[in-house]
Amino acid sequence: MFYVINRMYMEGMVSDAQKRGTIVCLPNKVDPVSPEYYRPLTLLSADYTLLTHIIAHRLRPRMKGILHRNQYSGRVGSKIFEAIVSVRDIIAYAEETNRPTCVLTIDFKEAFDRMSHFFLFLILKVYGISERFCKRLQKIYANATSTLTINGNQSKKIYKHSGVRQGCPLSVLLFALCINLLPFNLDKEAARTRTRITWCQNDGNCVCGRHNHHRHETARYRHHSRGST
Repeated sequence: MFYVINRMYMEGMVSDAQKRGTIVCLPNKVDPVSPEYYRPLTLLSADYTLLTHIIAHRLRPRMKGILHRNQYSGRVGSKIFEAIVSVRDIIAYAEETNRPTCVLTIDFKEAFDRMSHFFLFLILKVYGISERFCKRLQKIYANATSTLTINGNQSKKIYKHSGVRQGCPLSVLLFALCINLLPFNLDKEAARTRTRITWCQNDGNCVCGRHNHHRHETARYRHHSRGST
């Protein structure tokens, strides 16, 4: 296995069979009656999964210097719970002080499936990811296929011309990098309109409030409210 993974990583020797995934549909509701009540998950080979774990491990330390300061997903040591707590505290502070605040939830439907590979590799180069590293990723996605399994029946091969796979260790990191431009563009608009934006990448949740001393005042409110309970 060590020899196989080394060839896959160092020489890009990833066969089409290793890149083939099997899509299974898991119900996300009790008694699902429609296709939207199922969540697709791609089952991948062990050697492919090990390879993508290694690549994700190499990429993850770079994420902190690339991602927006309020981007929680893909950042070492950050948890989505922190974003939820921030959103809750900002809303509580706005209600307590009557400060104008806007809560915006953006749901990227089928987000992983709609990612453009052209944009993905372009944005990696913009972020300063090395050409060699990008070529490794391109080898992984070139001629990648999946088959869909439903009720024990398997479909013909489906070629992956766009998107990343649910179940792949790399997918969350790559999606976070692709969506990273949005909070930076929101910051530009926030500076123009004197608002403060807290961004949470899980389904794209944004909380916007007035800019002046907003973070400091919210932190002070959080400390006071917790100290009084």
